Amino acid sequence: MEHKNLTVGILNQNQKIGDVEIKNNGTYFNQKTVLERKFANGGNVKTGLELQYSDDIFKNNQFGKNATNQQFKNLITAVFGETNLAVSTRFSVSGGLRAEHSSFLNQWNLAPRLAAAYKLSPVWVTSFAYGKFFQTPDAQFLNQNFKQPFQKADHYILQLEKNENNIL
Repeated sequence: MEHKNLTVGILNQNQKIGDVEIKNNGTYFNQKTVLERKFANGGNVKTGLELQYSDDIFKNNQFGKNATNQQFKNLITAVFGETNLAVSTRFSVSGGLRAEHSSFLNQWNLAPRLAAAYKLSPVWVTSFAYGKFFQTPDAQFLNQNFKQPFQKADHYILQLEKNENNIL
């Protein structure tokens, strides 16, 4: 459980005219289960389920007037799968897919992920990764009358890595 309280004094020409008080009380739970199958060639397949529950209560009191209360409950249910394949001793690829539902937004999303890595030498590896990532907007920005969609980001990562300990 998390509590956040903020009181701000409002001034007008250096005279205090009142306070704005914001209280946030939240309860959060996260559970993730992963099943993995490894193969003799060094590849594997993973599947899983993830649950994220949040219950946020916001109270806003301005200048001593009646407080406004907002409550946001959200259960995010996600299923995912990914595979990693060693194509050769120097080249590997991986791919995955994540499907996710938000009970508050009443929306689904589908997020693909792809990656490839190539070992240039015993200590140098280059890789490229792509993925779509989604998240529910932070509860303080949500409004019961105006439900925003998931926030989305597309990640493209090109990397060159040197590892002198030969652990990759």
